[in-house]
Amino acid sequence: MGERARQWLLVAGAGAAVGALSTAAVMRILSRSKRREGYVRSLLESNGVASGGAGSSVGTRVVATSDLLDDEVVSEQLTRNIQFFGMESQKKVTGSFVVVIGLGGVGSHAASMLLRSGVGRLLLVDFDQVDINKELIIIC
Repeated sequence: MGERARQWLLVAGAGAAVGALSTAAVMRILSRSKRREGYVRSLLESNGVASGGAGSSVGTRVVATSDLLDDEVVSEQLTRNIQFFGMESQKKVTGSFVVVIGLGGVGSHAASMLLRSGVGRLLLVDFDQVDINKELIIIC
């Protein structure tokens, strides 16, 4: 067998190994997400959100959005949104319920921006475990 053929065989074998490992990792993640699905469902139900099957819509309780937008400070904070989208659209945003799953690099910024945009209810879900031995920096 020639040197070139051995190189191609080595590359094909390495590709197959990478494919098998990535498939095993994806299967492990999927099985873990199925276990967590029940946890998320019970968490949503405990927070007053009715959830049905996979295709059903999530129902929420609307907290007096007109009272919130009548507040002078809140109205001042959301003045640019109100000018851009209009009062009716901002009322829809204020009456909405958003779930952010994962508070890593993207999720933490997304949650912050959702909160600043005036979302009425925000549920943050993160499965990381805090270790007391790690150094925690708390920004107030």
